[in-house]
Amino acid sequence: MIENSRRIAILALLPGLVLGGCAGSSDRYPSLSVRDFERTPDATVEQTSLTPQPASEETGRLVAGALAAAEDAHQAFIAASTETDRIVGAAAGLGVEDNAWSAAQIALAELDSMRGTTAVALGDLDQLFSNATLDFVDRDGIAEVRDKVAGLIAQEDQTLERLRNQLDR
Repeated sequence: MIENSRRIAILALLPGLVLGGCAGSSDRYPSLSVRDFERTPDATVEQTSLTPQPASEETGRLVAGALAAAEDAHQAFIAASTETDRIVGAAAGLGVEDNAWSAAQIALAELDSMRGTTAVALGDLDQLFSNATLDFVDRDGIAEVRDKVAGLIAQEDQTLERLRNQLDR
């Protein structure tokens, strides 16, 4: 019972000790009182429009180079897909024990590798886009080319999916 009384006394004194710290010297801590600009309800914040810097010539050359590389890789993909289409057509419906099925798998792997070359250009464009964002540089041109290259990759993905499905029949 006496132990309980001590606990109650300590708990009763604790808030006073804690709040006493708030009444200390104000030169160590900023005042929490309302400041003048907070009293004015119609205070307006000046709006500024920020416009990114134009992209550098070097960035333009890099974007153009990535686009050219992607288009070249895509043309090579299209050319190779014609032969792969023929090989997969010959292996359609055959089992894994057949050499034609193995040849089709190899042709698909080579075509998939060519798709990777196009994807490298997209990665370069992603890096340029990211750098432009961080440097607050106009990135609209980069985004446009990036979208175009992503479209090329989407076409390649559709071709690969079609060929894989044809082989699985």
